[in-house]
Amino acid sequence: NALMMSWGSLLIAILLPSVATLAVPLPDVPVGFGGVTVSSNVSSISSNQWVQISWAGVEEADRQGCWVGVFLDATTNVSAFVKPYASEFSSPYTETAPLKFANCSDGNPNFEKTGAGVKDFFMVNYRQALAWMVFTDLDKPTLLARSAPVAIADATAPSQGHIARTSDPTEMLVQWVSSQADDYPEVQWSTKPDMSNPLSANATSATYASWELCGEPASKQGFVDPGFFHAAIITGLVPGVSRVFYRYGSHTNGWSSVHSFLAAAAAGPNNRVHVVVTADMGVTEPDATKYHWEEPDAYQTIGHMSDRCSEANCNLALHVGDLAYATGYLAKWDAFMHAILPLAVQVPYMTAQGNHERDWPGTGSIGGMDSGGECGLPTQSRFRVPTPSKKQENGWYSFDQGNTHIIMIDTEVPWGPGSEQYDFLSADLKAVNRSLTPWVVTAGHRPLYSGNSRDKAYSDLEVLFYAHKVDVCLWGHIHNAQVTCPVFNSTCVKAPKEGEYDAPINAIIGNGGQSLTPFPNTTAAWSVFQQSAWGWHEFIAENATHFTLNMYNNVNNSLVHNFTIVRNFPRDY
Repeated sequence: NALMMSWGSLLIAILLPSVATLAVPLPDVPVGFGGVTVSSNVSSISSNQWVQISWAGVEEADRQGCWVGVFLDATTNVSAFVKPYASEFSSPYTETAPLKFANCSDGNPNFEKTGAGVKDFFMVNYRQALAWMVFTDLDKPTLLARSAPVAIADATAPSQGHIARTSDPTEMLVQWVSSQADDYPEVQWSTKPDMSNPLSANATSATYASWELCGEPASKQGFVDPGFFHAAIITGLVPGVSRVFYRYGSHTNGWSSVHSFLAAAAAGPNNRVHVVVTADMGVTEPDATKYHWEEPDAYQTIGHMSDRCSEANCNLALHVGDLAYATGYLAKWDAFMHAILPLAVQVPYMTAQGNHERDWPGTGSIGGMDSGGECGLPTQSRFRVPTPSKKQENGWYSFDQGNTHIIMIDTEVPWGPGSEQYDFLSADLKAVNRSLTPWVVTAGHRPLYSGNSRDKAYSDLEVLFYAHKVDVCLWGHIHNAQVTCPVFNSTCVKAPKEGEYDAPINAIIGNGGQSLTPFPNTTAAWSVFQQSAWGWHEFIAENATHFTLNMYNNVNNSLVHNFTIVRNFPRDY
């Protein structure tokens, strides 16, 4: 299950062990033009710290379009370039994109009069020194001033930890990021809260370079050195019993805080399952700065799910595609990984690829240029999943979690008859043991049912799901919440007798944070609930006979819809 490096990445790991050693030396003094200045209140910060940035002296002619951006390298190329036609590009149109930025007027409501302002920026660990720069105009930027560099005191520290299921409930995969590749990264773990006499698991490491990405903006304007991705598997756990305390890092560059998780429950009809679910979420910057494809409500989604798991000891999180919405602006991945950490270090954070992670022409995906040149590599590097082929680019997989068999579909590559994915889905569904996992849930990004339409491209999959009596299908991509009746071929199905099988219920759960999708004026007969509001979701397979899905609104965390399926057990299929 080792995460394999490309030959290019392996060469980077061997010859260039530290991101810090790659950095161009930063000028140690600020630079301004025409009397414009920009400065920070500190010369060094630690991860996840606020920095106060001040600017002054902006001439009246430059004030209307003035903005302040933060960059990883004070000597980087920030000259203007021609605005691209592709929708995945975002302003400001500097040759190297800022990590994020603010309008100068955000730092002072009287900026138009004074030419001065102050703004607090929240900075996660980008593993390199930072510099703030003042510009005029977003479409044709002109540099006015550059700050002295701000060093990152813990640039080499481990960060972005998260855990994931393997196909074996006696294991748990731990993943994290650091700037180093040669410091013998590992996970230390124990079943004792004080971590006395811990066991350890060595990690494999990998990275990617700009030339390994498929196109722009990911390979050029939006590229950010990702550091190195580490992955280690904890083994020998007692399913559903072992409470594991762990930390990740190295003896050389330090350790993370101690986190804990409960080992996954083994397959069993009465092994309760509680899963939080989202799709199309993105990330919210806590400092209200501007960034590529903003998601101002994503923080509520991830916050509610994290709180729910802390309070109710949920078992798993599913993110069904469109994760960070980086689409080539790779700094957004760092912000996203920081945002999900409180949840993702306590329960496995399992992902499916969406169009904004995977799609790029000529790479085997079905879509266009929606990934912004990422073509799945940043996602596959960060989120290893238990694919049966052992190839992360084949993003379909399944696993048992207690009384539920979960199938993750990769809707961005072929899934029809004759495809490798269809063969997997067909064989996997045939092999489900309903005496152990009476509930079957599928999850994929692009939906079969949404709005008032059915996607006929999914006809063969719908026949497969109906024939093998799938209970619930979770979908993203459409940015709202919707639930169907038990439905097959656009027709609601009634069970022959109470407690017997009817048809899959389809649920759209794509309201995690991206801009909302309105519903059409007419409502389909199979649609039983629909709401265009941000929210989050959970399902609870209480036992072999009762399965409930709850939908919540982010505004007040209120329950807006739910349904419960009741089936006989043992199943007669």
